Amino acid sequence: TITASGEVEGGSLDINGVANISDDLLVATATHYYAGTQIGVGDTSDSQNGIVITTSTTGNGYVLFGDGTAADAYVGTIRYAHEGDYMQLSTGGALRLTLNSTGATVVGELEATTLDINGAADISGALVTGNITTASRITFDYGGDHYFEAGTNTLAYKSSGGTSVMALNASTSAATFAGAVSLTGGALSISGDGSNAVTL
Repeated sequence: TITASGEVEGGSLDINGVANISDDLLVATATHYYAGTQIGVGDTSDSQNGIVITTSTTGNGYVLFGDGTAADAYVGTIRYAHEGDYMQLSTGGALRLTLNSTGATVVGELEATTLDINGAADISGALVTGNITTASRITFDYGGDHYFEAGTNTLAYKSSGGTSVMALNASTSAATFAGAVSLTGGALSISGDGSNAVTL
């Protein structure tokens, strides 16, 4: 047991047991850079610094965030599972994000101003873009940025230059095509009040 009042300085300090530190712990630095924290590692003159959490090849490393006891002691967690090599982030006691060598899995809603996905995306819920005041867009980047764009009661498929190739209007149930429409092995059926016409 080491009991000291004030600062304890040394090149090496080995502690075998519990160390109760009532003040701040500064490692490789003499400067407390942020008053709201109790542990400081490194100095601004260092090229790199870090904290290492080491386990077995089947172990788990944790950083826990708590505001109470029992389950409230880990309402937020960062976990690295060495058996499987993946990292998980939890908030509010619930898993929200898993990262591994092949990609990421998000649990719940993901909000972003811009989201670029390089690879496959499996979405089990709704995909919502835009808002009530601006048009929303889903772009397909393959030899040109062709995209679907949704406006007020409309959905248009447009070329990279912004020219509408196809447009659907939900309020009038009308469909407009900029080019030819080809039917292969099927029939064209039109129903309504008699005012519809087909020009060949």
